[in-house]
Amino acid sequence: MPICWLICCATDGHRWAPLSPQSDSIRALRALVRARDDLVANRVALGNQLLSTLELWPGAACIFADITSPIALAFLLRYPSPAAATRLNATRLQRFCRLQHYSGRRSAAELLARLHAAAPSLTGPQASEALAQVVASLVHVLQPLIVQISELTRRIEHFVESAARRADHHVLPTRRPYLCCANPGRARRCARTFLHGRAARRRSRCRPRYLSVR
Repeated sequence: MPICWLICCATDGHRWAPLSPQSDSIRALRALVRARDDLVANRVALGNQLLSTLELWPGAACIFADITSPIALAFLLRYPSPAAATRLNATRLQRFCRLQHYSGRRSAAELLARLHAAAPSLTGPQASEALAQVVASLVHVLQPLIVQISELTRRIEHFVESAARRADHHVLPTRRPYLCCANPGRARRCARTFLHGRAARRRSRCRPRYLSVR
């Protein structure tokens, strides 16, 4: 043990705050955030696996920007192989997007042009059937996973928003009271900031200093 540390303990030990176990709020928040991080890692791994599988059908991988978005997964579930999309045209794609409440800025004709502009699929009947089975299996795993990630995200935002409103210094420690988070809108922004890292935290008007959750 360093001698300087012993000297500090002897001379300034009374100035140190006593160590205390983590509060129940911190333990709950850590559990929620860790579970969400693990599910996000699984979503990324499954999304990469899905992209690798779609090398046999490149058009389905580029028709929508995010392969793990709800609209992209719904498309793959409806058209899991090139054979299933042989009769797909702009009218049917527009009807599909309307049923899925697609809010993107791309029209059905533009999306269809993306699908046709990609490299053609060279799968035969057996490979196409196997591709459809694998794609459908991955989509069935990804869809509930994404739903649970959204549920955990809302739970964490609600947890941090509630802590900001009641100025819970166990969850949101700061030298000053959380007067800036008394406004519900700012409290919600603080909750979102908690999930989006240091870059978003620097852009936040509240600039809260949160405890690390890892």
